[in-house]
Amino acid sequence: MNGVGSTLIKELSDVFIISTCLANQYCANLDEELINIGYSRNIHELYDSTSEYHDITEAFLDMSIQASKISRILNHYEGDKTPKCGEDTCRVASEIAKLHVILVSISKSLKGNCR
Repeated sequence: MNGVGSTLIKELSDVFIISTCLANQYCANLDEELINIGYSRNIHELYDSTSEYHDITEAFLDMSIQASKISRILNHYEGDKTPKCGEDTCRVASEIAKLHVILVSISKSLKGNCR
């Protein structure tokens, strides 16, 4: 793996760890959430069941959109933002689980592309 790919994997790992800490802070059960959205809670099975991104730009766009959803939920919890009219109510646990699936997919994609 080249230096850029290795650095990128480390940064994605940081996002994974930080989002897991957020889930813990809000008493989210990520194992349960992964199962609820149709994935295994076992990381190796999750890795095997996710698809690779063919376009890394699309992957990072998906990750950014998902992180934005999480930020908005947390801002509803802790900040001064109120939900927009007609906005779906999302749970932070579910959105973090979805982010983890995206992160695993990106990681899987980068592993193949950075050798």
